[in-house]
Amino acid sequence: MGTAFTPLMRFAKKSTGTGAGELPADNGEVGAALLHALDLPLNALRASMEALLAELEGKAAGRTLPHVLNEVRLLERNVRDLIAFTTPSTPSPLRCTLDEITQSAREELPSSLRGRVVQARHDHGARLFVDGPMVSRCLRRLIENALEAGSQNVLLISKRDREGASFTVVDTAPEFLEADWALQAFRSKRSNHLGLGLPLVQRDVSIMGGDLTMTVTPFGSTCIEVRVPEVSGVRG
Repeated sequence: MGTAFTPLMRFAKKSTGTGAGELPADNGEVGAALLHALDLPLNALRASMEALLAELEGKAAGRTLPHVLNEVRLLERNVRDLIAFTTPSTPSPLRCTLDEITQSAREELPSSLRGRVVQARHDHGARLFVDGPMVSRCLRRLIENALEAGSQNVLLISKRDREGASFTVVDTAPEFLEADWALQAFRSKRSNHLGLGLPLVQRDVSIMGGDLTMTVTPFGSTCIEVRVPEVSGVRG
């Protein structure tokens, strides 16, 4: 994707998202204030915990410190998701490949989760002109949701088409989600989660002019497909 792109960072049930509702303008100021006040402290806290865990590896860390680090990471993600919810981004298209988008999504996951993502590429090296970082963030959120819901592994499928590209996340999580319920903000069945993952994906995909479709197969797998169009008049 060149130097412009850097990583950030059940049966026949079907629902197509159309995007989250408009937010009041002053929410942008709230998000900016949260980012200004909490971004640096959260980064510093997470970095300190990671350094301490590495220093105590195999010694006194036991099981407590990794658990604390996971909670810090969850806190950081919740704050960032809340900021993202109050401050929608404006797409900034750039030329990128499908591989760069999917690899970036995978690399943004905690190292312990990356090995549980299986990638299927239908169009290796295919290029398109979209906001690659925004698509990558959407995919990362979908993968995280699937793994946290109990799926052992997640299949990530990417495919180029004449209009743009499609990305599908397939999981086998035992947790059943009603699409209409799950795509609403602040709905979550897990403690300490804001329930903003799917709504943020739905909103950002809509901002890019795409759509999100959630289906459940007869075998119990949940498939979430994100389709994003290439910026009008530009071909990869």
